[in-house]
Amino acid sequence: MPWGHGADGMTKNSYPTDEAIRNLRKTAEALLPRAAMATTPLPRGTAEQQAAFDDLAHELRVHQIALEMQNEELRNTQLTLAETRDRYLDLFEFAPVGYLTLNDQGLVQEINLTATQMLGIPRARLLQRRMAAFVAPQDRDRWHRYYVRLKQGRDKLDCELHLLQQGGGEFAVRLSGARMALFDAPFAIRMTITDVSDAKQLAALNESNLRLRLAIEAMSGGLYDWDRLSNQVYWSSELKHVCGAHNGELSAGRAWWQENVHPEDLQRVRPLVRQVIKQRQSRFSVEYRIRTIDGRWIHVASRLDRVRCQGADFPPDRYPD
Repeated sequence: MPWGHGADGMTKNSYPTDEAIRNLRKTAEALLPRAAMATTPLPRGTAEQQAAFDDLAHELRVHQIALEMQNEELRNTQLTLAETRDRYLDLFEFAPVGYLTLNDQGLVQEINLTATQMLGIPRARLLQRRMAAFVAPQDRDRWHRYYVRLKQGRDKLDCELHLLQQGGGEFAVRLSGARMALFDAPFAIRMTITDVSDAKQLAALNESNLRLRLAIEAMSGGLYDWDRLSNQVYWSSELKHVCGAHNGELSAGRAWWQENVHPEDLQRVRPLVRQVIKQRQSRFSVEYRIRTIDGRWIHVASRLDRVRCQGADFPPDRYPD
């Protein structure tokens, strides 16, 4: 039986050395004074027989103490292993990413709590199931190619695809897996699952914003965005060009617009804008004259689109024009 950690000369997965046995015996004998081993004289027998009996009793007692010491050491080792196992279990179950193990047939052998929560499926219904069953249909070919590459190689490989959730939903994940050698099976695949849905949505939003910016810059006119909550106005570079302004010459608020719309048109436009805000119309168009930075009057056509902002206590609409 392999020896555990403990006395000098005893190492993991090894047997006690001669020196370790001698040290253990010395310790046991120190705990057992010879005087304490006095025995009742034999009713019959010589002095030599009595001495031999005492020596045998002494050896048995020393061996008993050595066994008790070994037993105590084994109990301490078991407690340490149990604590280590519990720490590992906590790290495994509550890791910020999903962990799972697949066998050589692609069946789920182990899966942590994080992965089960991602899928929304109880662990009992995931074990011994093919991983391909939880991959979105449009990505199953990609999964099979990825799994074949994992089986054939030793390097860690990554793959992005969509997994199915209970109820029919899908979410984007990044898989990182590697083939591991086993003693009692051909091999296993260890894999992590990272939810990248938020990152995908952010990337899509950034791309959408980029396309919007390029579209605005390609327009012959321009765009401004009035946030009623802060009364701040964003002026696009194209709109500044239309007004003949350079950076910094247009104020952040609506004061410049109100001061430079033709007075006759302002009397007509302002009530229309108030009506749009009051009735919360989603779209509105109007034409008027406005004075540029260099003092020229130009005719402009404005189209208002109302955008409702989220997360405010009252509806602070935003009006890109």
